[in-house]
Amino acid sequence: MKKRIAIFSGLIYSDRYFIYSDFPDLIKNEDVIITIYTNVKSNCVEFEKKFPNHPNLSFSYFNLKDLFYHKVTFFIRRLNDKLYDKSFFGSKTRKYFTDHMYEVKRSFVDFLYSFFLFFNSTFIRSLSRKLNCFIHLHTVKKNVELTSILKVNDVVVLNWSYNLHNQSIAAHCLKNKTPFFYHIQGFDNITTKPRFIFKPKGILTWSKRMNNDILRLYPEYKKISLNEIGNIQFDILKNDKFQISKKEFLNNIGFDENKFTITFGLGSPNLFQEEYMLLEWLANLTEDLIGEIQIIVRPHPAFKINNIENELMNFDVPIHYQNPNDDLIENDYQSTQSIKNWINTIQHSDLLINTSSTLSLDFSFFDKPVININYDSSPGMKNDNHIKAVQNTWEHFVPIINHNVLYIVNSYIEINDTVTLLLEKKDSKNEVRKKLIRDICLNDENVATANYIAFLNNL
Repeated sequence: MKKRIAIFSGLIYSDRYFIYSDFPDLIKNEDVIITIYTNVKSNCVEFEKKFPNHPNLSFSYFNLKDLFYHKVTFFIRRLNDKLYDKSFFGSKTRKYFTDHMYEVKRSFVDFLYSFFLFFNSTFIRSLSRKLNCFIHLHTVKKNVELTSILKVNDVVVLNWSYNLHNQSIAAHCLKNKTPFFYHIQGFDNITTKPRFIFKPKGILTWSKRMNNDILRLYPEYKKISLNEIGNIQFDILKNDKFQISKKEFLNNIGFDENKFTITFGLGSPNLFQEEYMLLEWLANLTEDLIGEIQIIVRPHPAFKINNIENELMNFDVPIHYQNPNDDLIENDYQSTQSIKNWINTIQHSDLLINTSSTLSLDFSFFDKPVININYDSSPGMKNDNHIKAVQNTWEHFVPIINHNVLYIVNSYIEINDTVTLLLEKKDSKNEVRKKLIRDICLNDENVATANYIAFLNNL
């Protein structure tokens, strides 16, 4: 009898994998029946359009917002994060957020946090974790649809694992005695996002490095299975169904295929104001570079700023503003055109410039050089210290820095100098990029989907 698997999804980088990768073709006729439960209706439509009557994979709409929480649920979960992050088992990244980036408030709730932090200890942290579980299990709204979903499925995989809605599903799984797994899809999820509340049967990870992070931050997870499969998103980037020639891609945006193409990434999301560094650099481009380069400015889907596109029209160098939101019909829905833009931008760019984004991994996977901005040129330079802290404190990005794959720049002058160096084909980081991908993403080949299918078949 085929095992029935429910995968709860909903985010852009979750749903798009099941629609635009090789997974739907490769999972056909395997010994599983998989349903992707998503709160994005357009993704259900898109999948059915691309794979009508798939034998063992389907999408189903499920509204996560129907799950209800009391305010105490949020309080106790944040307290759990704060207690652990002030301990040996805490995330240095989240601790940095709390100590240096969040505004200090004087409300009664913040007084309560301070009170518990004063008595922080192994016992208090253990009590907080148990209280989290108890309160969450008893404040999750009874959901008839979710209960019926769990009754007809043998196992659950939660893709947006740290999210409170998915932790609610984990609570329902415990009540119904349904085994559940977490799938870590973003490299920064463990150290920047809230802590997991419930202990799963196992976790799908990218690599041994991620396993070590989990065991360091969750000592209570020593006996659960940690399954290294790699980064499944690379399967989409390598999918030739969506690739077009460099000439066609660049001509479509009015670019010259013989010029050096730079992608400048903005916002991840809105943490730093990279637009200041971008505009300052553009205003100070050397004459030699203006004639040699063309620039794709690609914001994070959550990046919000007014008039940036208009401001980019004031420069002599060719610039294309590629806003992913132009292709979003519904929030967290990526159309085929959006996927094509994403894939071909990486494939056909010669260089990425950004501020400590995990886009650095995508470009490194394709052996493309990355310039990492290590300064803030905004008025008052309020993020200057934070930008530098990413590279020596934030646990998801420090390993990237330590592999020496990035060209670190401290001014627009250094950006110009580095671009000139790369134009002269003096890039020397090819081998270290491969080592980075093998360390963080398990393999520099496209093997994650095969590993994922093997895992699902063995559940």
